[in-house]
Amino acid sequence: MEEERIYWQIALSMVKGVGFQSAKQLMEEFDSPKELFKEVKKTKLKSNISKSILSKVKHFKDFERVEEEVRFVRKKGIEVLFFTDEKYPQKLLQLNDAPIVLYYKGTVGLNELKHISIVGSRKISKTGEFYTQKIVKELEHHHPIIISGLAYGVDTAAHRHSLKNGLNTIGVLAHGLDRIYPSSNQSLALKMIKQGGLLTEFRSGTNPDRENFPKRNRIVAGMSDLTIVTQSTIKGGSLITAKLANDYFRDVFAFPYSAGLEEGAGCNWLIKENRAALIEGVEDLENMMNWKKHERVDVQRKIFMDLTEKEQVIVNKFLEEKSVIHIDDLSFALQQPMSLLSGTLLELEFKGIIQSLPGKNYQLV
Repeated sequence: MEEERIYWQIALSMVKGVGFQSAKQLMEEFDSPKELFKEVKKTKLKSNISKSILSKVKHFKDFERVEEEVRFVRKKGIEVLFFTDEKYPQKLLQLNDAPIVLYYKGTVGLNELKHISIVGSRKISKTGEFYTQKIVKELEHHHPIIISGLAYGVDTAAHRHSLKNGLNTIGVLAHGLDRIYPSSNQSLALKMIKQGGLLTEFRSGTNPDRENFPKRNRIVAGMSDLTIVTQSTIKGGSLITAKLANDYFRDVFAFPYSAGLEEGAGCNWLIKENRAALIEGVEDLENMMNWKKHERVDVQRKIFMDLTEKEQVIVNKFLEEKSVIHIDDLSFALQQPMSLLSGTLLELEFKGIIQSLPGKNYQLV
């Protein structure tokens, strides 16, 4: 039964000390959270999982709170997405600290093509508003899903202009779905549910506390193919999102500002430190992400007999099927972290088998 399933999923997410990596280990051995909670009570349980983790599951007692959350999501029509569900954002599975459970209310799938996050300062300037409006409008024909944090400033502008231009937009929250913060975005949030959605890893009753925002930012960066910073001071919170995107091997772009202008000093710093590519409009983005159609010239490929098993799988199983493939797709298909996959792709480049394209895309030579 659906309600029973999400009951045990929520329960596992509430066990202190059980993170994404340990949850993956548990599910590999126990198939489902319900089975885990049932089997862990057996005194002679044999398992490769650490005794400490199993003990925390065994001694979990806050089932009343679990029941409360199940009643809440059922009443509000909220989807509970466990990390093994197909509807769970697959790009987040590449993160070592992905949420075990996500709460979602919306109309658009979370695994659609082209997820673009647009972030920036909470105190938006005229220039920041112009850049945000400009890039959203120019992205319209690509039909991306625009992701942001529903905060003041650039976030609000990104969501608002997305709705205006007919684009789906998702707000990632730093609190539970029993509230909207800031409250001034209530009407905006309601529109987003009908043309996008609201997503959070936090249960109802969770306040928008300061420590929750960096957690929120990792979801914004992790779900996105690329992140665009349209305005940021040198200490802006959007720099955290940009750094996370860098760490997750996602592309980051920033608009340039006049030298000495405080409101854009963070954007200039990202560009100067090679943490973001400079863009002035969607054409720059299209060129760097290889979104424009290119004619492919078939060249006689060199045959290497010394390909490793991993290299052979990439060449035969994936690159032969697509003219161009993104590193994210390979990472998910092979269930390999991008940090390891990047090394394999580099070796294939050295052997003249593949070539890298802008936007972390690859194709056979």
